[in-house]
Amino acid sequence: SADQRQGRCGRVKPGVCVRLFSEKDYLERPKYTDPEILRTNLASVILQMMWLRLGKIEDFPFLDPPDYRQIRDGLATLHEIGAIDDEDNLTPIGKRLARLPVDPRVGRMIVGGQDEECVEDIVVIAAALSTQDARERPGDQQDAADQSHAKFRDDQSDFISILKLWRTLRAKQHELSNSGFRKWCRANFVHYLRFREWSDVHQQLCDMVDIAPWSDRAGAIRPLARGTHPRQPLTPGQRPGSERTPARPLETGALPRREDEEPAPPDPFPAPRRDAIHRALLPGLLSNVAMKAEAGGFTGARSTKFSIWPGSALFKSRPLWIMGAELIETTRLYVRTVAPVRVEWIERAAMHLVKRHHWEPHWVSQTAHVHALEKVTLYGLLLVPRRSVHFGPIDPVQSRQLFIHHALVLGDFRTDHPALVRNKQRIREIESWQEKLRRRDLLGDLETRQKFFETRIPPLVFSGPTFDQWAKRGQGSNSHELELTDRELIADSYCGHPAHSTELRATMTREFPDVLALDGVKLPLEYRFEPGEDNDGITAVVPLNVLAQIPDARAEWLVPGMVKPKVDELIRSLPKRLRTLFVPVNQTTDAVLARLPPFGVGALVDHVGGILWKISGQVIQRSDFQADQLAPNLSMNFRVIGAQGETLAEGRDLADLRAKLGQKVQQSFSSLTDPRYTRDDLQRWDFADLPEHVPVDYHGAKLFGYPTLVERGNAVSLRLLDSPEQSASLMPNGLRRLFMIETAKELKHTLRDLPNLESLRLNYRPFGTGDEMMEDLTLVLADRAFFDHETGIVRTKDAFAERGGRAWKRLFETSRNLGKLIGDVLDRYRALTGLLNRTYPPLLVDNIDNMRKQLAALLPKRWISTLPCDKLEQLPRYLRGIDSRLTRLLNAGLSKDLTGLMAIRPLQQQYEDTARRHARRGVIDPTLTEYRWLLEEFRLQLFAQEIKTIVQVSPKRLEQLWQTVKRA
Repeated sequence: SADQRQGRCGRVKPGVCVRLFSEKDYLERPKYTDPEILRTNLASVILQMMWLRLGKIEDFPFLDPPDYRQIRDGLATLHEIGAIDDEDNLTPIGKRLARLPVDPRVGRMIVGGQDEECVEDIVVIAAALSTQDARERPGDQQDAADQSHAKFRDDQSDFISILKLWRTLRAKQHELSNSGFRKWCRANFVHYLRFREWSDVHQQLCDMVDIAPWSDRAGAIRPLARGTHPRQPLTPGQRPGSERTPARPLETGALPRREDEEPAPPDPFPAPRRDAIHRALLPGLLSNVAMKAEAGGFTGARSTKFSIWPGSALFKSRPLWIMGAELIETTRLYVRTVAPVRVEWIERAAMHLVKRHHWEPHWVSQTAHVHALEKVTLYGLLLVPRRSVHFGPIDPVQSRQLFIHHALVLGDFRTDHPALVRNKQRIREIESWQEKLRRRDLLGDLETRQKFFETRIPPLVFSGPTFDQWAKRGQGSNSHELELTDRELIADSYCGHPAHSTELRATMTREFPDVLALDGVKLPLEYRFEPGEDNDGITAVVPLNVLAQIPDARAEWLVPGMVKPKVDELIRSLPKRLRTLFVPVNQTTDAVLARLPPFGVGALVDHVGGILWKISGQVIQRSDFQADQLAPNLSMNFRVIGAQGETLAEGRDLADLRAKLGQKVQQSFSSLTDPRYTRDDLQRWDFADLPEHVPVDYHGAKLFGYPTLVERGNAVSLRLLDSPEQSASLMPNGLRRLFMIETAKELKHTLRDLPNLESLRLNYRPFGTGDEMMEDLTLVLADRAFFDHETGIVRTKDAFAERGGRAWKRLFETSRNLGKLIGDVLDRYRALTGLLNRTYPPLLVDNIDNMRKQLAALLPKRWISTLPCDKLEQLPRYLRGIDSRLTRLLNAGLSKDLTGLMAIRPLQQQYEDTARRHARRGVIDPTLTEYRWLLEEFRLQLFAQEIKTIVQVSPKRLEQLWQTVKRA
């Protein structure tokens, strides 16, 4: 009754509850309750028996022996909290727990608090979990109770809520009188007697772990509520109780703080402290760990499904991983007193419980370890789905095999061990031989090397660090035992005897060199056996400025070891009508090889064609070999690199590479030149003498630069070029322009005094303006005066001054001769133009057109300066030849003219095609220029025999000269 609960009944003492039940129920109850050992978890009993060394619990002579299932559950609990190991032996943690006369799970939390240095907070929580919750929630006042309890609630952890409640209760107990504290508890829905029980248990736990129960860290003294103050000493005349500050009304929301108010105190449980508390509690609650499920609830140990208690602070937030203090079942299974945890905390706390599954062991060269993928589970919960771990300590046998295979056999191991370094060098050497020989069966099999190392590496070596430790202990002084020999490295078919490997090594060095030597320039060679790839075969690494110095004919030879397969493929590429003359091809190949000149002399294709001609009597020309049928690896691949080693271009066509990179060659080479040979706007020879070539170090290659004077409009520059041909072609114009700068006034006055100057201006209109003619006449006058009757290129200051003096004396005479020559050419051109522009019968149109083209080629725009000086003298002869040909054609000479036209037209066409390619790719070839003017002499021989040629000319000589023209 209410009177009984309030202690107003005389027969019942206050605080005593009387339970009434029927007689029938009373008679059906057992006379004595079951022994406690049959009703409780035996974990504590088993722990104490192990601590006291009383033997196994199954063998102890109990009056009422416990059931085996209870014993099994007790052992499982002790194993879960780490008190015993897999063999049921007491662990160091178990020995610490045995000294605490509390439930083992609670004791494990306290031990965790000692390890995490938060034991003062843990004993508060442990005492709360060991007693009934001090918070009340009457059925008729649930909303008011929830509103009152919200002050103690922590939104992130129910365990922290317990600590906040404890701190508040301790502060109020210290602040208020006993009766006032009771009233406060009643008003805030806190059960005073439960709090007293909580405090008593807390005191007992503090005594056991030897800590002060009223320490500030446990929240006993420092008040939390805003506006509360510790009790102050009474002043004279002050009544007891008046020193306390009135408590503010309890409110659920925070009021706006006035300017005179103090700021709210900081959170007494910062994140590091919260984490330490949760980590300390976790080892005692491992069976209550759960992971958020997709369906909305949580999955716990052994696939248990439950939800968070609705009264929990985490009911709505639902973290990914949680731990709970207890499981209760009402309409469904709930977990109460919940806090979020991290998966790494769970794995560390349950190190002895988790199950690990490993798969896909693999070698990691960066760490020199064998790694594997790992999956970690706890009671069926997936803690770590996939991560890479060191596999050596897990499976030393398999790790050792993988270490030997990858680190020692394949050489994927960074080490300075002398034997392994030599092994890598030998393997790379043999692999390079395979690339050169274009085969994959030269290197011995991996199994032989695997067995070699397995007989020498001890079982404890399964990683790079363990190998280094073992090597330092003994193998370092006997490193030759790990050095592979040719018997293990070279296949038996190639290395049946040690002498065979020595012979093979000498052959590879001789037949497949690593450097291509070209006139003092050494180019590294790279070999690659990758059919179908662009760089399959031999690649020469060419510094940009060496590109112009590589002879096309030398590149045809490749290397000595590739001559035979290339000759064989050349013969097989011949058309069938020619190929049948050289069957069997193998024997013909041997015969050609026996007659070839020394390696690198001349053009290989021309030599092969000539030898085949001698063998068969059938003419074999270069064009008969079908180059498109040859395998790509039978042509040299060139990779052009810049000053920093970067690739600028790559291909097998030298002419095409030169055309693409011509401008870059100049820019790159100029950036490396000696400042002595790099100047602009020269007005006189005030620089040092110019040698023919100077040595230049370009990206590790020893090259030659060629100093020259370059004409740049009306100025002269000094440059160092990469090509001797280009230097020789630019030097005369540079010398001429320098001479013109020094004699500018004399040249101007001399040309103004030409007797027929106005007539020349008028007749020059088809080719340019009068001013352009004067510019060209100035260039030619200086050229003829400076170089006439002189041989050699001037490269010293004294020689330039001496020749300039002689040229200055010849200016007047040379100008008169030049004016007469130009006048003669213009008069003949005007007469020929009038004749060729007439209307002729259709049968003669083709011949007349050929003469018109010849005349246009002889006298292009501004021909005075564009034609070489020595050829300028021959223009009247060539124009007379056209006139003579036209006269004969009109006097019934069509048949003979057609015969000559058929002879000259293909030669002229091949010249024009090659000249266009040279111009497009920037190729300078004096031989092609010589061939062009030899064709003009050949025209005189064909169409105007009365005009004598200045050199002997014939179709055979033209063909011989054509063979020496650069191919572009």
